[in-house]
Amino acid sequence: MYFADIIEQTQNQQPDHCAIVFNGEEISYRQLMERSWQVGNALQSMDIPRQERVAHLAKNSPEFYEIFFGCCATGLATAGINWRLAGPEIEQLLNYTGNSVLFVSKEFYQTVEAIEDKLEHVKHIIAIDGGHERWTDYSQWRDQHGTSRPNVELHGDDDILHLYTSGTTGLPKGVQLTNEGYVNVYNAFVDNDILNVDNSAVFINVMPLFHVGGVNLTVVPLLRGAKVHLLVDFEPTAVLD
Repeated sequence: MYFADIIEQTQNQQPDHCAIVFNGEEISYRQLMERSWQVGNALQSMDIPRQERVAHLAKNSPEFYEIFFGCCATGLATAGINWRLAGPEIEQLLNYTGNSVLFVSKEFYQTVEAIEDKLEHVKHIIAIDGGHERWTDYSQWRDQHGTSRPNVELHGDDDILHLYTSGTTGLPKGVQLTNEGYVNVYNAFVDNDILNVDNSAVFINVMPLFHVGGVNLTVVPLLRGAKVHLLVDFEPTAVLD
C-alpha cells in the first residue's frame, strides 16, 4: 500500500466527514480527494517527466494538500519552498531543483515576477489565487480534469515530498522523502500511539507547510480521518474559537 492508497481508503470510509476547515469553509474528504485527483490528472496531461519536483510557493491553504496528494498519485514529488526566503534565494532553489512547474499564491506574485526571467527550468507558473494576466488560473486548470484517480503505476522508492534544510551552512539542501518511507513513518506513528487518532479528533495547524512539522502533523491526522483546522498565521481568537 502506497501513500495515495491510504488517502483513497480514508475517503472511501467517510466521504462526507470534514477534512479541512479553512477561513470558515469546510472541505469534506470527498471534495479533498476529488480535487487532488483532478490536480493529478491535470499534471499528467502536461507530460511532466516522472519523479520531477513540482514547486509550491505559498502560505498555508487547502490547495497544498490537493497538490501534494495529486503528485503522490502521479509519481511526482512536491517541493515546498520556504516563502520567508528572498527572491534571489528562491531563484537559486528553483534552478537547483529543476522544477518545470511552479504553484504560487497571490502574496508572492511580485516575488516571482521579479525573478521569472532568471528561472532556467520553469515552464508553467500556476496562480493559486488566480487573477494574474499571464499565468494559469489554478481553479480553472484543475477543474478542467476528471475526478477519477490517475492511472499511474507507483513504486515504493518514488519520491513524494522534497523538503529543504534551513541552509545555515550554505544553500538549503533538498531532503527526499519516499512513498515507502512515508508509509513506514505513518505506520510507526499509529502503531506506537504517537498520532493514533480517529475521526473524532480535531487538529489545529499554524506551522508552515514547507516545513516537515507542518506537513507531518496535519497529513497523518488526515490519513486517519481527523479534522484539521488550517490557519495561515497564529491568531489567538481563531485558536480559542
